Amino acid sequence: MAFPGRIGLVIRLFIDCDPGIDDAIALGYALCQSDVEITGIAASAGNVPVDAVTRNALAWLELTDRTDIPVHRGAENPVAHRAGDPAPIFADDTHGPLGAGHAVLDEPTTTAHQLSAAEAWVQT
Repeated sequence: MAFPGRIGLVIRLFIDCDPGIDDAIALGYALCQSDVEITGIAASAGNVPVDAVTRNALAWLELTDRTDIPVHRGAENPVAHRAGDPAPIFADDTHGPLGAGHAVLDEPTTTAHQLSAAEAWVQT
């Protein structure tokens, strides 16, 4: 949905991602767009568990000085995980134990928002 902005229209986005490598690049691209307002991030398990994904989202936002964007803890399991399976399969062998490849991110000083990603998505 687009809203009037200073220059043209502004697209408001609530982004669901697992920002390690590819999603971190997409997030960085979105952060650089003058016509995009990121209203929140759902940090959902994907290539690595949700705790690492949440940490990465917070760390990338701190690195870009965008701690004004709330990060919400998202899904515990990757989309490909089926209910009833014994344990989710992650891609930490490819994406590294923290999902950011060989990037070394500082430990974030901020924390995830208290609302779950699902609750935040409804309220946004």
